[in-house]
Amino acid sequence: MYEVHNSAREMSLDTALVGVSVPLHIGAYTYFVEQGVEIPDELVPPEAGE
Repeated sequence: MYEVHNSAREMSLDTALVGVSVPLHIGAYTYFVEQGVEIPDELVPPEAGE
């Protein structure tokens, strides 16, 4: 990812969802939940069933 855009160097779990405005893919959602990231309600995918 660093080769595509230098800003990728600043990405972390703490900042990964900053600026995201659409629900996550269920796989991404599951990953973030497993990592202990708090997911805002508007980013929870419908198929997550929350």
